[in-house]
Amino acid sequence: MTQTKTNAIVSTNSSSLNLGSGILSKIIIQAAGNSVINEAKNKYPNGIENNSIAITSAGNINGVKNLYHAALSGFRNEATALKAIDSIINICLIELKTSNLKSISFPAIGAGGFGFPSNLVAKNMIKIISDFFKSNDCALDVNIVLHEKETELIKTFENEFSIFENSGGKANHDENELKDINHKIHLCNLKAKGKFTIHFKSKIDFNRATSEINTFLNEEFKREQMNESSMKNLTSLTVVDLQKLLEKFPDIEITYENKTLNLYGFKNSISCAIAELALQVNNKMAGHFSSMIDQMKISTDIQWQYLSDSNDWKNFSVYLNSLIESNYLKKESKVSFTNESNNAACIFFNMNPMIYLIDNKRINVRRIDMAQLDDNSIKIPSNWISINSGSDFYLADLNPSSSEYLRVSYQFISKLQNNSVRISKIQRVENPYLFKQYQIFKEKFIKVNKNPNEMKLFHGSTHESLLKICRFGFNRSYCGKNGVAFGQGVYFAVNSSYSIKYSVGHAISDRCMILAKVLVGESCVGNSQMKVPPNQPNSEIPFDSTCDPGKSIFVCYHDNQCYPEYLIYF
Repeated sequence: MTQTKTNAIVSTNSSSLNLGSGILSKIIIQAAGNSVINEAKNKYPNGIENNSIAITSAGNINGVKNLYHAALSGFRNEATALKAIDSIINICLIELKTSNLKSISFPAIGAGGFGFPSNLVAKNMIKIISDFFKSNDCALDVNIVLHEKETELIKTFENEFSIFENSGGKANHDENELKDINHKIHLCNLKAKGKFTIHFKSKIDFNRATSEINTFLNEEFKREQMNESSMKNLTSLTVVDLQKLLEKFPDIEITYENKTLNLYGFKNSISCAIAELALQVNNKMAGHFSSMIDQMKISTDIQWQYLSDSNDWKNFSVYLNSLIESNYLKKESKVSFTNESNNAACIFFNMNPMIYLIDNKRINVRRIDMAQLDDNSIKIPSNWISINSGSDFYLADLNPSSSEYLRVSYQFISKLQNNSVRISKIQRVENPYLFKQYQIFKEKFIKVNKNPNEMKLFHGSTHESLLKICRFGFNRSYCGKNGVAFGQGVYFAVNSSYSIKYSVGHAISDRCMILAKVLVGESCVGNSQMKVPPNQPNSEIPFDSTCDPGKSIFVCYHDNQCYPEYLIYF
C-alpha cells in the first residue's frame, strides 16, 4: 500500500484512532513515522465517529499528500456494513475531489480484522466507486490495493469485477436526455456506408468525375441542422430515441454536439426522419405534461433548497425538487442530476448535514415542509431572542438562575442514574424552520384525533454532530453509526444516563447532548430490519415510532417528528 503512487492512502482504524494497532495501520505508520500519530492526537483528541475519516499528512511516505484514517466498528450485520462502506468511500472521494487531488488507494474496507465478509466488501466497493463516477463528472485514479498473499481475497475481487463487467456495470448514459449530455454523439449504420472508386486516364477525367459525384450528392443528399429554436423540446429526447430513429432510417447519419442535432442522408429519408422526430417529441411532451403535474404537487408540500454563495437559501427547480424528493423517500444514499446551470451534481443524503456536491464544491442543502410557509397560525415562542431579528438559527445561552434553566437542568440531572456530572451551560435552540416543521407534524396528529404523545427525550453524539442537528435538523438517513437494534431511524432515550455514553467531548473538554421534543405517538417494539414502523394490528395504519421492550429507547422515522429544543453542556 505504501509503495503505490497516489495522492491519498486510506487505512481502517477504530474510532479512538489508536493508529498502528491494526495490521495495515501498523505498516502505514511504520512508513509514515510517529509524527502522524502525534498529528492525529492533536487534531482529534477524542477520536472520531464511526464511518467517518480523520485526515493527516503522510509523514515520511514520499509522493503521498494525505492519509485518510477511516473509523470502523466490527461486523454486526449486512445493513450496517454496507452503510459503513458506502459512507467511507463517498467521504474519501468527496474529500479527494474537493481538495483537487487526483488519486487514492483503498484497502478492502472491513475485510480484515473488522470481520466484514469479503464477497460483500468486494461487490459493494466496486459498485459504490462506480456509482460515484456516474454521479460526478471527474477524472480520479482510484485503486483497490490488496496484499499479494491474500490470494482468496484477490480471487473474490477478480470474480466480482468479472460479474460487474458482464452485467453491464459500466456507466450508461443512453437514457439521459440530450440536454443533459455534454459529449459528442455520432450514430451511423456502417453497412450503409459506401465508397466511390474512380479510374481515370488524366487529371481532367478525374476532376470531371469528382465534380459529377459532388453534384449528385448535393442534389440527392441533405444535411439538416436542428436545435431548440427550430424544434421546441428537441433536447428532451434521449440517445435511445436517436438509436431508434437510426433503426427506422438506416441510411442516415446522426450527430449531436453542443446542443445541436445534425442529420445527413438522402433528402427523402431526412424529411421523413424529421417528421418522426417531431412525433417523438410530441409524445414525450405529453408524458412530460402529466409528470409536471405530479412534480407541481410535490413542490406544494416539500421544497428542497441549497445555500447559495450569497448565504441565502435557493429553491431547486420543480423537476429537480421532485427528483430529489422521490430518491429521498426511497431512502437512497444519494441522487445524481444535472442542475439548472448544466453542471453535474449530486446530493448525498447519508452525510450529516446532507451535502450538495458540484464539481469540487460542497454546498449545504435542506428539506422544507412548505405548509409552514403559508400557516400564520404557528407562532414562534415569544421568549426567543431571535424572534425579531429575522435570523433562521440562533443558540441562546440560558441564565443559570432562570426558571427555564432550572427546569431543563432538573430533567437532565434527575435522569442521570448515579452519573455524577456538572452542567456548564445550557443553550436554547432557536430555529424557526425546524420549529414550524415540527409543529406542522404535530398538528397532523391532532387533525385526525390522534394523541401525538409528545415526550422530552435525550440524544447524545459528538459536539460537532449535535451542532449540525441544531442547525439542519435530525436526519434519519444518517442512522446506524451507533447500531440499529430497534429500527433504522433516529434514536432517543428517556434517560440522560443512556445518551451520555454517546456524548463525546470536544476541543474545550466539554461534552453535550440534546434534549429534544419528540412526537412518539403509537409505538411498538422494533428490530434491526425495520426501515419504517410496521402497521398496527388489523389495520393499514402504521405505528408512529418503534422502541425497546422497556420503552426507554424510542426510534423516529420522520425528520420533522423531533425538534432539538436544548443543547446541554456538561
